[in-house]
Amino acid sequence: MPIARTLPAILLALLLAALPQPGHAKSLYTEDFSGIALGLLAPSLPGSDFELVDGHAQGRDDAPPQDRYLWLGAGWYAEAYDPLTQVGDTVVQSAAAFDLQAGRTYVLSFDWSRGLVAGGNGPFWLTISAQVGSQAVTYGDVTGFYFPTDWQPGELRWTQATDEAGVHLRFTATGLAYSAAAIDNIRLNVSPVPEPDAWAMLTAGLAALGVTLRRRRP
Repeated sequence: MPIARTLPAILLALLLAALPQPGHAKSLYTEDFSGIALGLLAPSLPGSDFELVDGHAQGRDDAPPQDRYLWLGAGWYAEAYDPLTQVGDTVVQSAAAFDLQAGRTYVLSFDWSRGLVAGGNGPFWLTISAQVGSQAVTYGDVTGFYFPTDWQPGELRWTQATDEAGVHLRFTATGLAYSAAAIDNIRLNVSPVPEPDAWAMLTAGLAALGVTLRRRRP
């Protein structure tokens, strides 16, 4: 077959090879609380990367199938609650901070549950919110006197609109009266970025293919 005929096909094959291929998301952060100290109340939540911002939080290991996890008091367990509404919240955040880049897609995944409480009757409403910079997601549940845990997956996925520097992962448990939440297996991933060389090769290849096709026209 003449080279002139096969050249466009060869160029097209090279272009397809140069196209950015879908890759695996890059892991930016993981916290499973496997080393957190149990039952200790301290701003640093020793043995984990999380810090107490406000309220009442502690490491626990009494909610199978999870191993160790972070318990977040809400309502009266939050210590700083509103006596009129009987609503209180606990806020924790990662010590690690992240610089979010515009145009990148991020995924925060985690396990969450109502927390074990040993008081009151219920049911009492409860929410758990996850926040990364200007993005947030909230889940709701009910809890009460010896309600069992009900672990569920949580996810916050978004494409970053503008650059944000020094962003922490923040979780807030808010609830009525005797209520609490639990979180575990926190992960933050970011989509891969195509190599600049791949885009340069693609642009040059498209230009060359266009020139070749124009030359072959009668």
